[in-house]
Amino acid sequence: MYSALRLRLTPTPAAAAQSHKEPAATAVAHSVADFEAAAMRAAERAADAAAADRRYVFVAQTSATSRTEQDEAAGQRRAAQRQQPRDLSDSEMDDFTAPPAHFNDASGHHPDGVLPAKRGRLVTFYRNGDPHYKGLSASISQRAFVSMESLLVWLNEKIPTTAGVQHVFRLPDGRLMRDVGEFQPGCQYVVSSVQKLIRNVDYGGKGANPWRSKKTSAKAGKITRADIRLIRDAKGFADENEAQSLGTASSKKGTPAPAGRVTKTRVITVISNSHRSSREKVLVNPSTMQNFEDMLLDFTNLLVMSKPPVQTLYTARPPYKRVCSFSQLFREFKDHDTFIACGREFAPSELGNKREAPPSSNSSEDALNGVRGGGDVGGASGANMGFASPPEMDHRKPRKQFRRAEDRYQDLDTNRTSRTTAGRPQPVPVSVPIRGRGMTFYAPTVRETQHRQPPDQALRLDWVYGFTGGDSAAVGAAADSLLHALPTGELVYAVANTAVVFDPEGHRQRHYTEHTGPIVCMDIHPTKSVIVTGQRSVPELRVDAQLRIWDAEGLGTFVALGDADLFQSCVTSLNFSTESQGAYLLALDGVANGHRQTMFIFDWQTRRLVAKTKTSREPVRRAVFHPDDDSSLVSLGRRHVHFWRIFQEEDGRSRILRDKKSGLFEASPPDDVLSLSFDLVGNAITGDSSGCLNLWVRDEEDAFVLRSLDHLQRAHRGPITCLRILGDGTLLSTSGSCIRAWDTLNDYSLVKERILNESTESLVALAVKSPRSSDGRLVMATSSNSLLEGSLQDRFSCVVQGHSLGPGLGVANGAVSVATHPREHSIVTCAGDRGVCKWSTLHRRLQWRAVVELPCTCACFHPRGHLVGIGTDSGRFIVLHSETGAHALSSQVVPPEHAARQLRSAAFSPDGNLLALGAEDGSVFVFSVEENGLMYRRYREGAVKGHSAPVLCLDWATDCAVLRTQSADLVTKLWSVSSLAQVSQEDASDIRFATETCYLSFNHVAAWQPYVGTDRGLVCAARSNTADKLCVGDDNGHLTLYRFPPHPELAQGISAPAHVRALHSVAFTFDDSAVISSGRGGPLIMQWSLIDSGFK
Repeated sequence: MYSALRLRLTPTPAAAAQSHKEPAATAVAHSVADFEAAAMRAAERAADAAAADRRYVFVAQTSATSRTEQDEAAGQRRAAQRQQPRDLSDSEMDDFTAPPAHFNDASGHHPDGVLPAKRGRLVTFYRNGDPHYKGLSASISQRAFVSMESLLVWLNEKIPTTAGVQHVFRLPDGRLMRDVGEFQPGCQYVVSSVQKLIRNVDYGGKGANPWRSKKTSAKAGKITRADIRLIRDAKGFADENEAQSLGTASSKKGTPAPAGRVTKTRVITVISNSHRSSREKVLVNPSTMQNFEDMLLDFTNLLVMSKPPVQTLYTARPPYKRVCSFSQLFREFKDHDTFIACGREFAPSELGNKREAPPSSNSSEDALNGVRGGGDVGGASGANMGFASPPEMDHRKPRKQFRRAEDRYQDLDTNRTSRTTAGRPQPVPVSVPIRGRGMTFYAPTVRETQHRQPPDQALRLDWVYGFTGGDSAAVGAAADSLLHALPTGELVYAVANTAVVFDPEGHRQRHYTEHTGPIVCMDIHPTKSVIVTGQRSVPELRVDAQLRIWDAEGLGTFVALGDADLFQSCVTSLNFSTESQGAYLLALDGVANGHRQTMFIFDWQTRRLVAKTKTSREPVRRAVFHPDDDSSLVSLGRRHVHFWRIFQEEDGRSRILRDKKSGLFEASPPDDVLSLSFDLVGNAITGDSSGCLNLWVRDEEDAFVLRSLDHLQRAHRGPITCLRILGDGTLLSTSGSCIRAWDTLNDYSLVKERILNESTESLVALAVKSPRSSDGRLVMATSSNSLLEGSLQDRFSCVVQGHSLGPGLGVANGAVSVATHPREHSIVTCAGDRGVCKWSTLHRRLQWRAVVELPCTCACFHPRGHLVGIGTDSGRFIVLHSETGAHALSSQVVPPEHAARQLRSAAFSPDGNLLALGAEDGSVFVFSVEENGLMYRRYREGAVKGHSAPVLCLDWATDCAVLRTQSADLVTKLWSVSSLAQVSQEDASDIRFATETCYLSFNHVAAWQPYVGTDRGLVCAARSNTADKLCVGDDNGHLTLYRFPPHPELAQGISAPAHVRALHSVAFTFDDSAVISSGRGGPLIMQWSLIDSGFK
């Protein structure tokens, strides 16, 4: 007997060879009886063959029963079966009545009625969600796999998955297979680690593949498009008949090639000029019947291009020569492996996109490119040219002209030129003082057109993602003042230094961007047409605290008040008077250096200060007017609620005095009074940190005294963060994720409670859309920086999704990392809250949100866009499917014993075959990428170490031969990918990089010029995908746009104040229609559109 049986039939090599030699057992079934007899005989033969010595190996866990005893018992059972006929089971009938597809003829019947000897069913298995996995064909039978578990174990060894093969689904209906007997011959199945089948995948890659590794057929005497693209030089053939005859002859084995003709094929890499991440490897054959234009047309179908079709082909190395014929690919440019395919721009971005006509394959002369430094773009010359040459070309001595341009290079500092003794140019060093250190960069040896004019486009804020309330808490202000609702249905809230007016119905945003510091408080005028916002100071940027009053409709500024003499550190509270219809404004400054805070009352329309007074020594969170009396004020904060009166002096001046008989607690005051509101009769209600609601009513002496209600002493279990009164007298209070409604007209009895089960965050702000209604729509802000809309009668839905800082995050002060999709209008963001979000930049909506197990620190897309990689603060790298956010795989990159395990940067190579990860300890880990991004292996030594600070930026060369890294201490290094050895900056001056995120290079010298002599500078950079613009961000929070490449000394840019703190990252979308930026110190993401700047 077998104990804990796990049986799998695996043929040994000898048995497999023997099984091919033996004829298959056959039987002709003319009746049911004959069929059953044939089936029994076939089963006996299969059993005898399986029990033969060393012919098959059984993998099982056996008990004390010996192999000999088992064989004897099996023989006895077979003898008994021969003596007593039996009916076949359903599974056995399947084995014989439905043989594998390869036993059938074209009509679907068995040829000659012959049945196979083995009872296996030939099926094909694919991997869930992987269109590139070609499938595993296997014969499945209940003799080989006695249970579904044994089949899953075998499939797990054959098909690698993220968490092991756990489920098998049938195509196309998606049925979950639960028994081995359910498998049908000829069917297709999908193995998966999760119990969810991804259906919208072309399993097996049934689509047409123009690049097949199949020999072309010479049977018809010509090459078709269905065969592999074989490319050759057409020069030398007299006519089409001669070409076809030679092509046919060369295809015959042993036929010698014509003398002097190139016959060896080669593989080249073709890169899209507009989308440098789009590249394909092409097999080029010199004996093809294709002409040059057909080859360029094929490139159009392979590459992502902004201006298709492909018109010209250039070499990818300076001086960027144009390829005009097949012969050049095999002769003049035989040492070039990478080429740039250009569309209707006709020339690569390195040459300034000068328009020129496409080449003709009929030309008998080799074309010669001009050099960008000379300002000419050369073309082919000769009588056989099939196009007109550009007028700026010099046809007189093209090769001599080329040699002069190659040997000469204009110095950036003087008008002199430098020439080496070897006749080749040397890179010119350029020194720039950066943050007190002199740094040297090397200019390319091939002069490019360096732009001096400002770019033809400028940045305009288009969308702000998320909501931030952390700045209010940081300065002791009440976060519930940062969210309001307008009568139009729009929401007004603050995100860093931007006030957002958001229409949830139309999904539109308007932005007030005049603030220079983080907005920490806000209030709405009683007329609902005027808004006041207050900001905190930013000493490192020399930004003072101020308040600004502006129009809610036109976003124009009415009044701006504030300087260092008026407000100490920030404006923490603002409130318009109600009795006088907003004629006065009450402002409260922040705490600075332990001094007492000051309350100000302004006649804001005349900018006149009416009165001011110092508050108590305890921190004050909020100060407001009484809604029925402009001469009465209330302030609240740590361990106090104070009531104030405004008195008129004889000289006309006003004074603010505290009413010492008001605001007295019966016992010790609470630790913190957090929220305040007024009921319909003018009584004040406060909520504190202990969860108590306190009612303050007027007595005979017009003092506000405490009225104790026992059921309000335990109104909530936690701090009461928000209080709002409705038009019918209902009071709403929030604590944690709980909302409660109280009837103020019925002794403050509890009438309704609502707990947001779908949200575990705390509610920090509450706004009522229709305060006069008893069932108004509510909008709530959460501690995770999201906005929810709903009512107490129905569910709440998320109208604004954001990131939170995350607990204990130590990377970039809680910044959000951004990665742009290489082929879609979408981005992926991640932060320390362990959330990964994918957004549509076209519709400005959230597509999906995934929560991973660790705080996230960086993100990058695979060049094909189907996967997104996430780096974490514990050194683990996680890969998600970009379409759904589903988990693909994860791996521990940095050893757990390392103290600095955070991954700070990540980047795939342009061809997707390598992955680089920058770590907190200065290491750079390199992996080879296999299985289309689903398998990673250590590349060579696996890591390079040369930095002494965290590696923040990674750039791959366009040919993936060099990796550029930059660390936080402003050190840039270059590494040869083949050897992982360091390369000098001087030797790498001509290398073209696919991205420009490392902001310490020659192409960024112009952007550093405004910061010479200061301790400020760049912190992030990005180049457009068309390589014509450069966007940089600095530690002042500004974005600046330049033409690319900019002149190192004279380039002019266009700046936009984006963030109040240093930027964290900047990136262009795949079509360069928008720029995405994120800042440090908060979960702030901004999307900028590119508009006409007026410069040409």
